[in-house]
Order: sequence, then C-alpha cells, then structure tokens
Amino acid sequence: VIFGCSLGDSDGWWWRNIAKAIKERDSELIIYRRQDSVGHTDASVKERFFDAAGVNVHERTNLAGMIRIIIYEDSTDRVFLNTRRP
Repeated sequence: VIFGCSLGDSDGWWWRNIAKAIKERDSELIIYRRQDSVGHTDASVKERFFDAAGVNVHERTNLAGMIRIIIYEDSTDRVFLNTRRP
C-alpha cells in the first residue's frame, strides 16, 4: 500500500523493487493518490508508477491488473483506508 507519494524519479529504486516484488510474488499493490489540478485517473497513476519504476511496455499490461488505484479528494467521505462508501 502506497499513500500520498509523488511517484517521482528520485525514488525509482523503491518503485523498481516494488514492481519486481509484485511480479515475482504474484501480489497486489494499492496506490492512494490525492486528486489535484492535474486530474489523475487510474490509468495515469499506473503509467506514472510504471515510468518511475522503469517497467517496460511489454510488462505493463500484466502488472496493471495487479495494481489498484484509489483517487481521493479532501472532500471524499472517509471510511476504512480512505475507500469510498458504497
């Protein structure tokens, strides 16, 4: 679970190792991303993660299904782990 990160290139070591662990252990990743003026989408957050982690184009499709994105705003009703109420 990754909360509130920038997914910047300076943390590439972390992102590469997280991507490697997901692939090798057949596990999942949840990224919580605060919505801002950029207008994040599930796809854009995954792409940013892949870019920062140096994941090649051929591996992205397989890994994309193992990553869940939760985009929230300051006004989002909070429940367990900031997921939205049904």
